[in-house]
Amino acid sequence: MDIKTKRYLIELYNKLPYRNKDTSLKFYYKYNGVNVNLYFDAFDSYCVAFSMILSFNKNYYFTPLNILETNALTEYLPKINKEILQQILVDNKLDNFFLVMEQKLLSKQYTVINYLKDSCYCNTLKFNNPEEDLLAKSLAFLGK
Repeated sequence: MDIKTKRYLIELYNKLPYRNKDTSLKFYYKYNGVNVNLYFDAFDSYCVAFSMILSFNKNYYFTPLNILETNALTEYLPKINKEILQQILVDNKLDNFFLVMEQKLLSKQYTVINYLKDSCYCNTLKFNNPEEDLLAKSLAFLGK
C-alpha cells in the first residue's frame, strides 16, 4: 500500500470527533462477487490496525494486513479459502485485488463502526474456522 494512502487513512481516523480503542473506519465493497470488509483504526498511533474480512458462498476469511506492504503475493493471504482465492485472483495474481482495494480506501465511502457492535466482524471472529482461535488472534492484533 502506498504511504500516501496510509497517511490519508490516519488523517481520516484522527478527524473523527469521537474515537476509542473499539472505533474503526469500515470500508465495504464487492470484488468479483466477494464481499470485502476492510477495518482501519489508528487509536494507537504507533501501531495502526488494518484488517480484512472476505466472504463468498458462506465462506469467510479474516486476516490482519500489513498496511506498509507494497508487493502483494498469494502467500500474503495465508490459509485463505481456495474458493475465495479463485474469485479474487486475476492472472494468478492478487495485484488487481490490492489495486482496487487501495482505490476503494481513497474513495471516501466508509462508515464509522465499533468493532464490538459490527455483526460481520464479531460473527466472523466467533464462527469462522474452528481450528484457529480468530477472536484471540484479533484481540491480540488490536492490543486487547
